[in-house]
Amino acid sequence: MSQDNKKSIVQPRAFDILEAKKNSENPSKFFDEAVDNSIQYGSSIIKTEINEKEGVVYIQDDGHGFTSMKALEAFHRPYHVPLESGISKFGIGSKIFKTLADKRIVFSIGKCKDTGKKVAYFSCWDTSTPESTDSPSIATYNVGDETTFSCLETIDNDYVREKISSLLKDSKEGTTVFLTDIDQSRVKNFFKTWSQMSKKVKQSYFERYHLLINQTSVEVQVQYINNRGYEEDLHMVDGFDPRTNIDSSILGNKKPFIKSIRGTKIFSWVKLEARTRLKIRGVHVYRDLIKIATIPFVKRSGHNASYYVDMDHTKLGYRLNKESQIMLIRSNNDEEFNLGETKDKIQLPVQIGLIASDEFAEIMELVKQDRKNKANKKVSSNGSSIKVSVPATIMELETETSFIKSNDGMTIVNGSTFHESLTQMQNAKSVELFVTMLNCFDYVYSEKTDPSEKSRLTKTFNRIGQILEQKLSS
Repeated sequence: MSQDNKKSIVQPRAFDILEAKKNSENPSKFFDEAVDNSIQYGSSIIKTEINEKEGVVYIQDDGHGFTSMKALEAFHRPYHVPLESGISKFGIGSKIFKTLADKRIVFSIGKCKDTGKKVAYFSCWDTSTPESTDSPSIATYNVGDETTFSCLETIDNDYVREKISSLLKDSKEGTTVFLTDIDQSRVKNFFKTWSQMSKKVKQSYFERYHLLINQTSVEVQVQYINNRGYEEDLHMVDGFDPRTNIDSSILGNKKPFIKSIRGTKIFSWVKLEARTRLKIRGVHVYRDLIKIATIPFVKRSGHNASYYVDMDHTKLGYRLNKESQIMLIRSNNDEEFNLGETKDKIQLPVQIGLIASDEFAEIMELVKQDRKNKANKKVSSNGSSIKVSVPATIMELETETSFIKSNDGMTIVNGSTFHESLTQMQNAKSVELFVTMLNCFDYVYSEKTDPSEKSRLTKTFNRIGQILEQKLSS
């Protein structure tokens, strides 16, 4: 058994770096990062437990675990080059855990690449002060030795101690990353409640791993335990192949697009229907079937219309999707993009951004043409109808409204959240209520003679439309 406090592995000002990230990163990224690492280490079952009663979250996998002290040391660097350290070729590293807790405990059993024998790798990192940040406790143990269990003496959390003791007894390969003493105020600030955190993590896992799960045997599980110790049913993240969500009437002769460049894949398609956030998108960028970027294929009117800008490969920056806060930025290096909200670099072929923008533009043309073909579609109930139309190009790109008032009456913007929800309603009385409401607005509008009054009324009603869209899309 060997055990050392290694100051050399911690970068200068690591505490300041971690504190800065604590205030800028979304805690959901910790879960994605940990699962990405588990996938990279050959896991077939990955479980996340969010335990409100114990104030602990952890990610456990059955992969081949760490295989060297060097890899474990790299897990304690706020910044590292993923391809060199071998820890995270997908994401941005260990600094994210600080957004939820000051303390992280890592336990892993793997075969040492030098000796071929099973080794237990253990670390406890308290980042609450500069001094403790500089001195993470790192140790390795030969599995089967009596001294192996001595690592339990350094753990001050009974729940975590019991979990690691059970893992030691099983002696199975795999890695578990614990966050202990979760900061309750940060849970409240970011998620409101622990149950909401569990919900967000499940959604994030589906968005990120749906294709991976669909194409492989990997299982991603989530379990939530509330503050009274009640265990919700184990949640299995669903798999989904977005290429099955195709509308051939829009595509015409165009086939779903699949392009692979140096391990990075681009998939695109045209929607069949927009029932979930995932299905309203048309260009996904993956690496090893893990989604790393998403591009919406159609402008959405309403409260989030201004979040999207044109994809133009002649520009340096591409805003892909505000919903997931993904940025793909061309760097000075022709062979590199910067990916994510942070400045961490992930090497992607430059062709990925160019092909994605070209594909996005082509799909946009298909969708715009389809919308024009359906411009005369009516939403009607009991003889009453409201005009549904495609606004001018400039309006389509810039409007933040679901409704347009013109001399011809009230128009619903085709493709808006409100329009899609209205056309999919099965209840005729509900449709009639909305149609009547719009007709009433049109009647009140026609009574106004002062242009300023008409303008204020239009703005008020469109504000109602924005709030309505938020409710319908949430």
